[in-house]
Amino acid sequence: MLQLSLSPFEYRNDYHGKVKALGAFTKFKPDAGHSFKAPFRLPGVLQYRAQTANDIAPLIDCVNFTKSAIKTLITQSKLNAAEKHELLRTVAPGSITLLMYRQINYFSDVKTIGFTWSNKFSTKVKDKVEFIEYLKGSAQNPPSGITRSEWEPFVQKEIKLISEVKSDTIKIKRPLPAAPMANISFHSEKTKLRHAHLPFIVFSDDAINVKPLNDYGCKK
Repeated sequence: MLQLSLSPFEYRNDYHGKVKALGAFTKFKPDAGHSFKAPFRLPGVLQYRAQTANDIAPLIDCVNFTKSAIKTLITQSKLNAAEKHELLRTVAPGSITLLMYRQINYFSDVKTIGFTWSNKFSTKVKDKVEFIEYLKGSAQNPPSGITRSEWEPFVQKEIKLISEVKSDTIKIKRPLPAAPMANISFHSEKTKLRHAHLPFIVFSDDAINVKPLNDYGCKK
């Protein structure tokens, strides 16, 4: 988490300072086995004095307008997924598509920001017969790294279980990837829940209270 406080920064240029600085980035190196996207998904807070909102907020609004325009043009185009990917990489090499779409949030009158993890599920209703046909096709196309002989028995078990359902439809509940969230409480507004993939910008002369994001502890 990054919070730009109103107090002076501590500057260190000795051996221990350099070790800590380099160590903070070690796990984000590609050869460390971590996703290169990790540094761009760290939730945090950037805090500025209240008077700076007049200069910074219009710039953020301009950036968000551009992001929205890009998202509309890409999603409504007739390009296929590969062509969209190539186009975005041509315009902004090394970028992450979702971060090009996501809006930058800024707030005033903030009291507390508490970071937490989401444990959400997607639920879809499917026609039982159609889904069984889908699974039959899936049995012949195992995921990468799994042989057909390993995959097919698993799929056949699923088909058997679904066939035993008496209803004509079934509900499929899948866990969504865990994502950092933030509960933002205000002095004069209701609390807001926001995705925390990007740092929030807060304009305030008083240092806000921040609850750090703990290690993801769900065992399911």
